[in-house]
Parts: sequence; C-alpha cells; structure tokens
Amino acid sequence: MEWIEDTTHELMELLDVPDDAYEVHRNTVVFPVPEDEAAGFPPLPEGYGFKGGVARKALARTLRLPISTAAVRDIDLLRDADTPPDHDRELAERYMTDDLIHGDAKVEAVINPRDYFTTREVTVNQAWFLHDEIEITHLGLFDTLGGIVRVTQEHLNQNFGRAHPIVAFKVLRFAANMEAKGRVPVIPPFRVNFRSSPHPFTFLLELLLIRAFEGGHEVAEHYIELARQWNLLSKADLPDHTTAVEAAEVLKERLTDYHLVFQV
Repeated sequence: MEWIEDTTHELMELLDVPDDAYEVHRNTVVFPVPEDEAAGFPPLPEGYGFKGGVARKALARTLRLPISTAAVRDIDLLRDADTPPDHDRELAERYMTDDLIHGDAKVEAVINPRDYFTTREVTVNQAWFLHDEIEITHLGLFDTLGGIVRVTQEHLNQNFGRAHPIVAFKVLRFAANMEAKGRVPVIPPFRVNFRSSPHPFTFLLELLLIRAFEGGHEVAEHYIELARQWNLLSKADLPDHTTAVEAAEVLKERLTDYHLVFQV
C-alpha cells in the first residue's frame, strides 16, 4: 500500500495536481470535480452518475490531460445503492438511445463498490463519476496515465485465464482510439477464449468495428490493423490485407440477420 501511495503522489506532483485535489484510499483514488467542471456534463438526478467513456473524460478534464478529447458516443449510467430506479427509463431514453433500441440500455445499480470495480473488463474502466467525484482504482489510474489498455485480472480469472472475444475487440478499439489521437498504446498480452460466446466471432468483430467507425475512418483503420496484428482477422476468415471499409462490406453481407448499420 505504501508504494502505491508514494507512486500516486509522485504522479500527481508531475501533473501539478495539488495534494488537496485528490485522496488516496486503500483500493482507489478519489478526485473531487469542481462545480464549474461538473456543470459541463449532462445533468442527472441525485444519486445517478456516469461510468465508461464519460467517467474517463471527466478524469482527463480534472487532471488537465490531453486525452479523451473526442465526444463520447456512449453515455453509460449508474446509480448508488440508496437511489431507487425511478428515473432509469427516462434517463435511458434521453442518454442511451442506441442501447435502448438494441435492448441493452440499463442503468447499473452499484450495490457494492468493490463488486463494481472488480467486474470491469478493462482497467481504465475501473472508474465512476458519481456524487461530484471521480473514483478510480490505482491500476486504472496508472494505466490511464501510461496509455496502457489492459484486460483486468478479474476478467481473466473468470474466463480461465483468457479474454472473452468481445473484451479482446474492446481493447483493440480503445487502443485504436488512442492511436488516432497520436498516442502509442500499450496492450499487455492476453489470450482469447474463442469458445465463450453464443454469437459468431465475426459478429463481435463487426460490432466493435461499427463502434470504431463512429470515431472516424482513422479509428476504424487502426482497429482493423490491430486486429490483423493480433491474428484476429484470419480467425474471422478475413484477408490480412483488408481495409476497414472492405471488412465492413464483407461482414454486412455475411451477417444480414443482425441488422447492424455502419457509418462508413
């Protein structure tokens, strides 16, 4: 614990973050978000907050980091254990419209903070923006600052030491977003569990390619290149030399039953 505290303080000092702007807890670091900064995010009822991309963006803004500068397409919400689900449907319709259409819109209820943080699949997502505070695990913070896109050990433990295919493609999409912004991501090696999904492997590649295209053609091309480097294009029966647009066309023809739409 002592080395974690020391490392956190050293990093914050390098970033010119004053000591009173954060608190180091046993498993997490907490950053109070100034009122004027919090006002720049979508308004939510008391007890509701953000996870995912908005939480990452809030952390970047709070630390004045030149990362997570693009608009957040996915707004993922959560609420604390003491907040009833009265506003779940209303907020899902307002902020999670795409997920609502596909039947995946759900405001996550945080019953136990430890359970929340240990069920994330990627370390940089071990964070939330709730009650005007950003809370993130130590490793999540270190990886965010270091440009590391890491599958969590908890996810690997639950999948016999391998990453679920959708998590593998999520990692590659996160890394592609970073590359498109001029950063050099680091992806610690992991193996993929090719048998752990009821959906075709090609569908999972397609789903995250759609998300990559939403970030722009450059992100999509980086995503396909990373999939090639990780030998995942051949696993999806796509030629190594394929472009993002060509992959999108092939996958649309193969997976017509899924009715997914590319912003190509």
